Amino acid sequence: MNKKEYLVGSSLLNLNNGIDADYFVFDESKDGFQLRTDKENHIDYFYASSAVLNRYFNFEEDYKTSINAVRIYSVLYQYDIDIIKQAFPITFHVLNHREEYIEFLKYLAANNASIFNIVIKNRQTDLSYCHKNTYHIAYLTYIFKNNSLTLTADQKQKIQKIHDKQMPLSYLDELKAEIMNLA
Repeated sequence: MNKKEYLVGSSLLNLNNGIDADYFVFDESKDGFQLRTDKENHIDYFYASSAVLNRYFNFEEDYKTSINAVRIYSVLYQYDIDIIKQAFPITFHVLNHREEYIEFLKYLAANNASIFNIVIKNRQTDLSYCHKNTYHIAYLTYIFKNNSLTLTADQKQKIQKIHDKQMPLSYLDELKAEIMNLA
């Protein structure tokens, strides 16, 4: 695989994001995901080998015992070929993993894991709004609720509000209910 950078992240989701850019770079020497931040240019680079990425694409990593797996599974939908819209070397379709993702989302909601965990919420200085990473869980939920990568105008508005740290913390109860109703 080459060292080409592939744009990922909120800009591909049509979210207003004047903060930073995220890129994925294949690095066959990596046995896990690695993040490198270029603070001067406001760019985050995510590195992993094709083997590591394939393990995650195939749900071979245990999210019940690894917070890193939870974080990675939460954002992998952005690598869907219909979202990334680049000549990405590995084809991934998030909707082909509906059962695994719904199980993952229900696990997070039922076990107060990830964004539903008070420890995560307490890392914020202002607890009146949802943690920014909530938008990934909400986006995944909407994908499976709609059975489509296309979100409604209302769903897009909610995602933007979460991204911009303007969504009240009480939204987590609504999101949990939506997750638990996924079939």
